[in-house]
Amino acid sequence: MGFRSILKASLAVWLVYVLFYIGRYNYAALIPVIRDAHGFTNTELGIIASAMFFIYAIFQTPSGFLADRLGIRLTLFLGCILISLGNLLMLSWFFPLLILAQFINGAGQSTGWSSLTKYASYSRESSKIMGVLSSAVPAGTFLAYLFAANIAERFGENYAFVFPSLLLFLLGLGILRWIHPDSTGVSPFNTSILINRNIFLLSVVQFSILSTMNGSFLWLPAVFVDVYGIENYEATKLASLIPLTGIVSGVAGGIASSRIDERRIILLNQIVLATVFLLLVSIRSFPLFYLSFLLASIFFRFGSAALFTLAVNTAGNEYAGTVSGYLNFVGSVGSIISSGLGGLIVDNLGFDYLFILFSSISTLSVFSILLFRNSDGVRRD
Repeated sequence: MGFRSILKASLAVWLVYVLFYIGRYNYAALIPVIRDAHGFTNTELGIIASAMFFIYAIFQTPSGFLADRLGIRLTLFLGCILISLGNLLMLSWFFPLLILAQFINGAGQSTGWSSLTKYASYSRESSKIMGVLSSAVPAGTFLAYLFAANIAERFGENYAFVFPSLLLFLLGLGILRWIHPDSTGVSPFNTSILINRNIFLLSVVQFSILSTMNGSFLWLPAVFVDVYGIENYEATKLASLIPLTGIVSGVAGGIASSRIDERRIILLNQIVLATVFLLLVSIRSFPLFYLSFLLASIFFRFGSAALFTLAVNTAGNEYAGTVSGYLNFVGSVGSIISSGLGGLIVDNLGFDYLFILFSSISTLSVFSILLFRNSDGVRRD
């Protein structure tokens, strides 16, 4: 299959996952606005954010198994409906209900990436397709920030949750029409995936990538406002541009992983992230800080295709959804830490210590990928 055909065949699934992010990062984009309008502390805002990642983590492996058993069409449809409901419930602005809203949203969000990985596993060009699909993450993040900032500034923060709710509901109905039913005929759940040494080592890398990426995008507007004195909505709009480099780097990483050893790509990816986060601690110039984060955003996505291609090759195509769900479960645990603990660190120590935490996590993942051995595949029952 040529690269142009890959792009065309992947467009519908790519678009679905982009729109998932409209209902995921609208909250993160408006943290400074919500803090001022409703009087929440950074710690409370971090707890609300971590609630989504907590349920997102719990449902990752079940959602991956669901994609293997029922196919991506029904799995994504269910995800859209849950995200829509979760966004509507955010309008209460009552702390316990906000937690519940994020629980529902997180359950819906958990259906996305495993379905994308399952879709890519159908093709011999899976690494290239994964590269294309991984670009949906920065594209969706950019649109979520930009959409939320402009809607909230013009109509109020409530509408930044109303519009995504309506959009995701309509998208769910569209999925039933756009995406053809798929039957995978997968064998029963294979517990060897969860105890395999190589899968565990790859999960440490995913822990690092998701914790630092989601933590960065969650707290970046607050960094701009609190450290550099940028106005609330302007900070959100500036933050929305940061993920854009990942659109190109995701595709580039997919192409590179089809030609170069995936392990080397992942190793380079994590070394750069560890270095950039450490450098951020000493940067006080806003232009230099901004450019440094642009560099980091390249490597949030560059290694994704290599990581998930390596995981699927280890587990087998028939378990693509399950292994993807497991990796994202571990990664989401990292997102919970960077969201909840991040707010506590910011309130008590400052943003520099948050970047030190991110650098340390990235460094740990470098040692993890060095221990990876290609010969250690998942045992078939």
